[in-house]
Amino acid sequence: MVVDIRALHNNIQIIDDIHKLEQSQRVELNESSNLAFSLQLINSNTRELFIEHDDQKESVEVSDAKKIIETRLPSLSASVKAINKATTIGYHLNNDEDKEGELEELRKIDSLNVKIYSFISTSDRVLKLLDENRIIEAHELFENETEPNSREIQKMITFLADDAEAEVKDAIELMDVHVNKAIESGIYLTILSVFFALGIGFFISRSISVPLQMLTNGANEFGKGNLEANVVVSSNDELGSLAESFNQMAKELKIKIDSINDLNKELAESNDTKNKFFSIIAHDLINPFNAILGYSDLLVNQYNDFDEADRREFISDIHISAKTTFELLENLLLWARSQMNKIEIIKEVLDLREIINKAIGAYVPGAEKKQITYSINIPDKLIVRADRFTLITIITNLFSNAIKFTPEKGHISISALRKNNFIEISVSDNGVGISKDNIPKLFQIEKNVSTMGTNKEKGTGLGLLLCKEFVEKNEGKIWLESELGKGTKIIFTIPD
Repeated sequence: MVVDIRALHNNIQIIDDIHKLEQSQRVELNESSNLAFSLQLINSNTRELFIEHDDQKESVEVSDAKKIIETRLPSLSASVKAINKATTIGYHLNNDEDKEGELEELRKIDSLNVKIYSFISTSDRVLKLLDENRIIEAHELFENETEPNSREIQKMITFLADDAEAEVKDAIELMDVHVNKAIESGIYLTILSVFFALGIGFFISRSISVPLQMLTNGANEFGKGNLEANVVVSSNDELGSLAESFNQMAKELKIKIDSINDLNKELAESNDTKNKFFSIIAHDLINPFNAILGYSDLLVNQYNDFDEADRREFISDIHISAKTTFELLENLLLWARSQMNKIEIIKEVLDLREIINKAIGAYVPGAEKKQITYSINIPDKLIVRADRFTLITIITNLFSNAIKFTPEKGHISISALRKNNFIEISVSDNGVGISKDNIPKLFQIEKNVSTMGTNKEKGTGLGLLLCKEFVEKNEGKIWLESELGKGTKIIFTIPD
C-alpha cells in the first residue's frame, strides 16, 4: 500500500506536468505559425497594392488587399501576447537554471513585441502614403523599414519554434528523470517490503517495476527523437493511465513538429519564389528601361546630330523595349494573382476555333510584318470545356512566342485533336528552337531561361510559367518538343 501511494503521488505529478507542458507548447507552436503566415500575407498584399497603384479607381483586388492587411495587422500583437502567456506557464516545474532560460525566452518575446509594433506602425504609414498617392515614399519606407522588420521577425519566430522543440526535448529528459526516481523509490520500498512478506514484495515488483521499466524505455526512445515509439502497459491503474497519456503526448508532439516542419518548408519555398520573382522584376525591367531612357535622351538632347535613318532605328528600339516591358508587367500581374489564388477558374463549353481566333487576333499584324504565315488545323465545331480567360491567355502567350522566335517568311501551325478523354492542342513553328539543356528549365521560375527573338525581341521568362500554371488550373498538362535551329512545338491538353 505504501508503494502504491508513493507511486500514485509521483505519477499524478508527472501527468500534470505533461499536460501543462503540452498545453503551453501547443499554444506557442500554433501562434508562431499564425504569426509567420500573417506576415507573409501582409507583405504579399502590400506588394499587390504597389503593383496596382496606377489604376484610376480602386479595384476589387486593391480593396481586398487592404482589408486583408487591416485585418491581419492587429492579429500580430494578439499572437505575441498568446506566446508570452504560454511561455510563463510552468515556472514552478523548473529549477533556477530552467527559469533563467524561460526569462531569456521572455526577453526575446519582448524584443519580438517591439519589432511587431514597429512593423505595424510602418505598415500603417505605408498604407497612408499609398492613400495619399505618395508611391515613391511608400515604396522606400516598405523596402527600408517594413521589409527588414519582417525578416527580423521571421528570425525571431524561427528561434521561438526551435526553442519550443528544445523545451519538448528537455521535458522528455525531465520526465525520464522522474521515471527513474520512481523506479528507485519502487525498488527501495520493494526491498523493505520483502522483510514483511516475500509474496507481497514479489507482487509489487512485478506490478510496478516492469511497467516503470517500460516507461523508462519509452522515454529513452522519445529522447532519441523516435516519437513513434509506443509504451505498452497492460495494467488498469495509474501506471496504465500514465502510459496512455505518455503515448498521447508523443503523438500530439509529432503532429505539431511535423506541422512546423511543413510550415517551415512552405515558408522557405515561398521566400525562394518571392526572391526570384523580384529578381526577375529588378533585372528584366532595368534592361528595357535603360534602352528607352538612353535612346530617348539622345533624341531629346542630340536630335540634330543624327540622320533620319538613325532616328528611326532609335525609335524602333524604344518601341521594342516598351513592348517588352509591357508584356513583362502584364505577365507579372497575372503570375502574382495566380500565386495568390485570385484567378477564379470558371469552366464553360467553348468552341476552340473561335477561342483561338480571338486569342491570336491582336498578334496577326506582327506576324504579317515579318511575313510569317500561319495555319489553324482544327476540326469544325471542336468543343472544349475550360475557363475562357485562362485558355485565351495560354494561346496568346504561345502564339506571341512563336512569332518572336520564327524568322521572316517562316510558318506557325496551330493544331488540335481529340485523344481519349482530352483535347490535345499544339502550337509549332520553324524558328530558332531551344537547346536540349534549356528545355527542362523552361517551366521553373528559379531558372528563368529567356532567348532573344529573331528581330531582337526579348522574352520575359514568365510566359511559359504562366501557361503551365493556367494549364494545370484547367486540370491539363503541358510539355515541349524542340530542336535547336529547327523549331519548337508546345503541346498542352484540356480534359474533355
